[in-house]
Amino acid sequence: MPIDKIRQRPSTYTMPNAPTDEWAHFEVVNDSLQFNSDGTNTRTAATLSQAQTYTGVRTSAQADAFTGAATHTGAETHSGVETHSGAETHSGAETHSGAETHSGVETHSGAETHSGLETGFRRDVNTLASGNLTLTAAMSSLVVVATAAAGTQTLTLPSAATDGLYYTAVCGDAGGEILITPAASQTISCMASVGGANVTTAGGTGIKNTAATNIKNDLITLVADGVTSWYTIAQSGIWATQ
Repeated sequence: MPIDKIRQRPSTYTMPNAPTDEWAHFEVVNDSLQFNSDGTNTRTAATLSQAQTYTGVRTSAQADAFTGAATHTGAETHSGVETHSGAETHSGAETHSGAETHSGVETHSGAETHSGLETGFRRDVNTLASGNLTLTAAMSSLVVVATAAAGTQTLTLPSAATDGLYYTAVCGDAGGEILITPAASQTISCMASVGGANVTTAGGTGIKNTAATNIKNDLITLVADGVTSWYTIAQSGIWATQ
C-alpha cells in the first residue's frame, strides 16, 4: 500500500532515503519525497536518490550521497563527507566544514560558509558568436567568450548593488572587440593595461577592449562592491574607457 503521510515520534520509524527528525512530517507524492521539519533535524548517513525539499533546520554530520534533485531553504550545518551529483537549489544559510564533491548543477543564493575541502565546481561558459548579452544576477560567475570576427559585442552588467556578483569577459577573436557597460550612474575600475594606471569610468560609461590593440585571450573579471561600482580582480590586455 502506498504511503501517503507518516506522523512520527523520534526513533520509532526509519524511512528509506529519508531524514530522521523530532516530530517530522514525511509526504511521498509521485515518488518524490517532501520533507517539512517542525523541529531540529539531525541527519544520519544515507544515500538520497529521490527528489527532496528541506525547509527545517538540519545538521548533517555523517557521510551522505545526494543523487536526487533537492531544494534547500532552511539553515543547515554540514560536517560530514558528502557527494552531490543531483541538481540542487540552496537559498538558506549554510555552514559546511566537511569534504564535499559536487558534480550536479546547483544554484546557491543564501549566505554560506565553507571550510572543508570541496571539489567538482565548474563555471558556466557562454561562447558568444555574435550579438550582445545582458548579464543578470543569476548568471554570476559566468565566463563570456566573445568570438565575433568583426564589430563590437556589448556585455551589459546588472546593478552593482548586489555585492559579490562577478563575471569574466574573454576576447575570443582579435578581429572583434568587447564593450562592457554598467548600469546608469555606476562605474567600472580597471587598469589601462596590466601594471598600468588606474582607469575609473564616468557614471554609466563602459570599458572597451578595442580591436586596434587587443589580442586573443585578453580578459577581465569584474566584481560588484554592493554599492555602485565594479572592480577588476583579474585582467590581461588593454581596456580603455568607452
